[in-house]
Amino acid sequence: MTDTGTNDTQDLAGRILTVLGPIDPAEAGPALLHEHLLNDIERMVPEPEDPEARRLYHQPVTLEHLGEILWSREGMLSKDNIDQGPIELRAEELARYREVGGGTIAEVSAIGLRHDARELLELSRRSGVHIVASTAFFVEALTAAEHLERSVDELAEVLIREHREGLGTSGVRAGFLGEVGTSAPVMPFEERSLRASVIAMRATGMGLMVHTDPWATAGLDVVDILEDAGADLSRVVIGHLNPTLPDVAYHRAIAERGAVLGYDLCGYDIVQRPGRFPARDWETADAVATLVAEGHGDRIILSMDTALKTDYVRYGGWGYGHVLSHMVPLLRERGLDEAAIRTITTDTPARILTLTPG
Repeated sequence: MTDTGTNDTQDLAGRILTVLGPIDPAEAGPALLHEHLLNDIERMVPEPEDPEARRLYHQPVTLEHLGEILWSREGMLSKDNIDQGPIELRAEELARYREVGGGTIAEVSAIGLRHDARELLELSRRSGVHIVASTAFFVEALTAAEHLERSVDELAEVLIREHREGLGTSGVRAGFLGEVGTSAPVMPFEERSLRASVIAMRATGMGLMVHTDPWATAGLDVVDILEDAGADLSRVVIGHLNPTLPDVAYHRAIAERGAVLGYDLCGYDIVQRPGRFPARDWETADAVATLVAEGHGDRIILSMDTALKTDYVRYGGWGYGHVLSHMVPLLRERGLDEAAIRTITTDTPARILTLTPG
C-alpha cells in the first residue's frame, strides 16, 4: 500500500482517540459504540410515489404525528425526521446523556453518509461528552461507484488515511472502524470492505463495529470472513442483534467464536417494515442476563443507534441516555451485579475503543 499520512500508531497505542485528542481508557466512562451525530441519509429516502406516504415525507415531526411516524417506514424516514437538527439540538441531547452518567459516544456514520466531521469538535466541547469519530464503508447498495471497484488494499488505504489524516478534508481523525455495512447474504464489495477493515484494524489498532441485516442471521458468515482475514474478534462487534431475539442460540454461537454481541437497537420503537417489530428492551435484558450467566458477559455491549429526531428526548424519544437510565435497571432486576453491569457499559467498550495495533 502507498503512504497514508503521519504514522503515530505506537504513540497512540493504549489510548482512545477522541475528536479532541487521545485520552486514557479510564477517562472514557460508560460508552455507547453505535450512535449517530452526523447522519446524512437523504439518498436512502427518495420521495415516495404513494400520496399518503408523500404526505408523511413532507410533514414536520410534531407530537400529534409521532404515532404514525413511528408506525411506518416511510413516515419514520421522513425528510424532517432524518435531519438530526442543528448543533444546538444535538449538543442538548448529548448533555442529557452526560447528566445521567454517560462518558463517551462512538459516532459511526459511514463514508458518504455523514455530514462534516468538524461539527463533532463543537458537540464534544459543548456537551462534555468524549466523541470518537469512525470510518467505514456501508452496504454495497449505498456505496458510491468510485469505491465499488476498488481492491481490498485500496479500500484499506482510505480507512487508514481517515485515521491518520482525518475524515474527508475535516482533519478530524477516526478512532474506530464502523459501521462496516453488510447485507444478507454478504455482497462481494462488502466482503472486500470487511477484509480492508481488518487490514486497517491491524495497522492502526482501531476496534471494529459491523452493521448486519437486523432480521437476518448472517452474523456468523461475517465472523468467518473476519477471522479468515486475521481480525482480533475480541475487538469486533457484530451489531443489530436485538431483532433476532429470542434466538439466543444464534447470539451464543457468535460469542463462542470470540466476537462481541452488539445489542445496539435498544429503545428501537419503530416498525422497519410490515410485520417486523424490533425486540422489546425487556427481551434484550432477558437475553443479556442469560448470556452473562453462561460466562459471556465480557462479549456484550448495549447501544441505541440514535439517528433520527424521533430518537431525541425533545421529540418524544428515549435519547442517548436510554441505556443508562432504563436498560441498566432492567439488568439489575434480572440479578446482574454492579461488576457485570460495569463490564457491559464501560469496560468492554473501552477495550474495543483502545487502540491496539498488531
